[in-house]
Amino acid sequence: MREIFSSIRLDDGILSARAAQQIQELIRTGELREGERLPSERELSEYLGVSRTVVREAIKLLKAVGLVRVKQGVGTFIAEPGPDVLEAPLTAFMGSGPKVISDLHQVREILEPEIVALAAQSITDEQIARLEQAVHEMEENIHHLQRHIEADQRFHSTLAEATQNSILQLLSYSIVDLTQKERHLSFASPGATARGCYHHRRILEALQARDAQRARAAMQDHLKQIRDDMTPNLPLIEAPDPHALLS
Repeated sequence: MREIFSSIRLDDGILSARAAQQIQELIRTGELREGERLPSERELSEYLGVSRTVVREAIKLLKAVGLVRVKQGVGTFIAEPGPDVLEAPLTAFMGSGPKVISDLHQVREILEPEIVALAAQSITDEQIARLEQAVHEMEENIHHLQRHIEADQRFHSTLAEATQNSILQLLSYSIVDLTQKERHLSFASPGATARGCYHHRRILEALQARDAQRARAAMQDHLKQIRDDMTPNLPLIEAPDPHALLS
């Protein structure tokens, strides 16, 4: 078991959603197999480098999506998951086409302004530094789309982590994974990457000031900018493969 977990040791302070996703990946790759007993809370806490409270919350998340089952008085076991469960929790509900991407963006418009407002109240200096690095990399890679997108995704994942809310983290990480197509459609509009950098910089400045109201407004402006850049390009989608949104 030490060999399995040694490669995924997490930084101190990481919350349950990230721990749950790491265990989920071990199940998906077959390193933890159906019917096997999950290591104890103490073992998971040690190997993942998180508290036992975080481990308990991670197990609740895994149980909620059907990846583990609890036998009272016996232990927690790897369940028999369907293929959809092994993907990100929201992936099983994704279809294809312009409406799905528009609907996904609407979810972002509901969640992300409140995520950033909550983050402003609890964000650490270390998380601020990671956001600064992500914005710097976005600005350095305006004409290198893949690197720009990777930095963009790290920015939004860090915001979710800063909320200290494990459920919001799980939702946000899933959405970030599913927004690849949205980002490509948005960035297909001339000047979109530069506009995105401007808005990320405004969000960062609000967070540096720990100003929740200003951060919320900056995120709302950013999401409007994405929708404005993305919408003219939605007709370019022509009956994609059901998994094309994830490519």
